[in-house]
Amino acid sequence: MSDVRDDVDLNCGKAWVSFTLNRSEFKWDAQVKDDWIDPAILSNFALLLDAQKTRKHFTYLDLKGQDCIIGCSTEDQRAELRKKTGLRFEWLR
Repeated sequence: MSDVRDDVDLNCGKAWVSFTLNRSEFKWDAQVKDDWIDPAILSNFALLLDAQKTRKHFTYLDLKGQDCIIGCSTEDQRAELRKKTGLRFEWLR
């Protein structure tokens, strides 16, 4: 991933992120809702990773507030993480 750029204008209610991956350019508009991240952006990254030639996927743990834990792992690594922590890490969708 290269050429990563973003712009957030809270007053106008506009935001976007753009980047280049494997010589393809991406630009995603984001919904602006106070200081919350647009979950569609996270879902787009998850779908993009799923389309790559890797066994890894993004993991997600909701901390029930304005925060969460996002990671990246294989199925086996996620299973081991769940076993060792007792936490229900899910695949980011």
